[in-house]
Amino acid sequence: MLKNKRGLGILGKILLVIGILILLIIIIAGITAWQGYNLYKTATAEATKIQGYSEKLMKGDCLQITNIEISANIIKVKAKQTCKNPIIKIIVDRMQQISIKCSNIDDVEKQMQAQLEPIKKICANQTALNSLK
Repeated sequence: MLKNKRGLGILGKILLVIGILILLIIIIAGITAWQGYNLYKTATAEATKIQGYSEKLMKGDCLQITNIEISANIIKVKAKQTCKNPIIKIIVDRMQQISIKCSNIDDVEKQMQAQLEPIKKICANQTALNSLK
C-alpha cells in the first residue's frame, strides 16, 4: 500500500533517516565526551606538575618558572582547542562547578602571568646577585 516499487517504502525511508540521525548523534556525543575527557586528563596532569614546580619554586629554584609557564600553556591550548566544540563550550560556560570558562581562558592566563611577575623579578635579582659573587 505505502510501498514504492523501486526500493524502500515510505516507512523504510523514514526509518533509514531516523537511524542515520541517531547514528550521527551517537558519533557527535562520543567525540564530545572524548574531547571533554581528554581535556580533563591533560588539565589534571599539568595541574599536578604545576603544583610540584611551584613547591620547588618556593624553595628558590627559579628555573621552575619556565616549567610552570609551559604547563599552563599546554592547559590553555588544550582548553581553547576543546572549547571550539560548541557543545562543550555551552556545558562548560553553564556549569557552576568549573571556575575557568571557555569565555575567560585568556583572563586566567593574564592572572597567572600577573602572579608570576613578582617572582620573576625576585629571581632576576637573585640571578644578578649570584653573578656578582
